[in-house]
Amino acid sequence: MNQNENPFDIPRTLKEDILREALCIPWCRYPEPNPMTVREPLGRRLGLAPESILLSSGSNQLIGPVFRAILEPGDPLLICRPVFSLFRKTALMEGARVVEIPLTESFDYDAEALLRESAGAALTVLCCPNNPTGTVMDLFLLEKILKRTPGLVLWDEAYAEFWGQSAVSLIHRYSNLMILRTFSKALGLAGLRVGFLAAHPTIAKQIGKLLMPFDVNVFSLLAARRLLEVGSYIDLQTRKIVRSRNSLAEALKRIPGIRVVPSQANFILFRAARADALFEGLKKRSILIRPMNDYPGLSDYLRVTVGTDEENALFLEAVNTIQKDMP
Repeated sequence: MNQNENPFDIPRTLKEDILREALCIPWCRYPEPNPMTVREPLGRRLGLAPESILLSSGSNQLIGPVFRAILEPGDPLLICRPVFSLFRKTALMEGARVVEIPLTESFDYDAEALLRESAGAALTVLCCPNNPTGTVMDLFLLEKILKRTPGLVLWDEAYAEFWGQSAVSLIHRYSNLMILRTFSKALGLAGLRVGFLAAHPTIAKQIGKLLMPFDVNVFSLLAARRLLEVGSYIDLQTRKIVRSRNSLAEALKRIPGIRVVPSQANFILFRAARADALFEGLKKRSILIRPMNDYPGLSDYLRVTVGTDEENALFLEAVNTIQKDMP
């Protein structure tokens, strides 16, 4: 329960269908780069033209090419804190000047500071729902930033399905907006590594020139295409995870010594008086969650991924027991 994965595997019957089709594909040939067979159904699901979609082997693999396409050494890159750590690491590798805006005490976005600092940023990076907090930004604030900044905005919405909102439609109105999405979370393909960038066709084309060739294998592309054909299944599983998240959050709130951060993702950030002891106690019970001590200001926080009903129940039982036995 530490990787923010979907706890539900895709149905065995669908797996078998994918395997049968994979047997008919020549494995001795390279895959088609950025194939229309995936971009067309994906575009229909999102309301985008296929030319606005750039596929890659996971959305993480797109961060470097995006930064290299936009940033020169010394250019200001704006991020919030705390946020997915790969953004800052990649920016520093590209020689960018990282400007960080702390979230508020309640882990909300500081609108005034964002509007002020984005006015001078070459690239503004926002994560919504935010990882590791699960908190969200109003899309009206995003629009204000898009209008204010002279640069581009990279909006990471890997967990958007669990929020029920998306900025994808704004691509039609703002050519400086780029969106990262993934098949690893709500769509349950973490093991096959498929992600994509959604952007104005000109931007998607230019960033595509910086990707490694043939970076998504034929099997992953096939699985992604077949999964898009069962959209109702995806939506059903997403609603189930959201219900479980809400139930898990309410149960955690009732445990003495625990403070829960409201989440719109498939994970919950929570504060514990002795987070290190709770983490170790869970680990001894073979329950692995994520300690947050690598993030500034989160040393007494832990993050748990929403699991199956059985996993959630075992986790809550263990937390209750450990907290009661805590000296």
